[in-house]
Amino acid sequence: MRFCSKSMPAPERTKWLWCPGVPPSGKRLSKCNLRVSKSIIKTLPTASHQIILLSGRPVGRLYVAQLEQEIRIVDITLLPPERNAGIGSSLLSGLLDEAERVGKVIRIYVEDFNPSLRLFERLNFKALEQHGIHLLLEWSPNAG
Repeated sequence: MRFCSKSMPAPERTKWLWCPGVPPSGKRLSKCNLRVSKSIIKTLPTASHQIILLSGRPVGRLYVAQLEQEIRIVDITLLPPERNAGIGSSLLSGLLDEAERVGKVIRIYVEDFNPSLRLFERLNFKALEQHGIHLLLEWSPNAG
């Protein structure tokens, strides 16, 4: 995902690699990827899958579907030791830049108890609806 790395400060770009299809080496990430991958492939077969590498080691994954009317973040996950270090913010900033450029909203489902909800709220995502514990959040380039 070139647009994500373009939004990062120059020093950070050298630390990050985007490698679609490269399997992660960590067991926890591998098991998680396998379970989520099967589900995503069934429902959104054209979604892109990126393994997030930091200094050459896998630290997370990002699934994004470019739909006709929206950019859907299907899944974004970082390993626990890598959270709260600005990585998620950098990834999402790249997606926000892309959405603004192409004039699309971004949507994601997040559990209402997930700590990442604060990050999405800080980035101006708004809750559209709730289905059980899942909130559908949306960011709009026109929200200002």
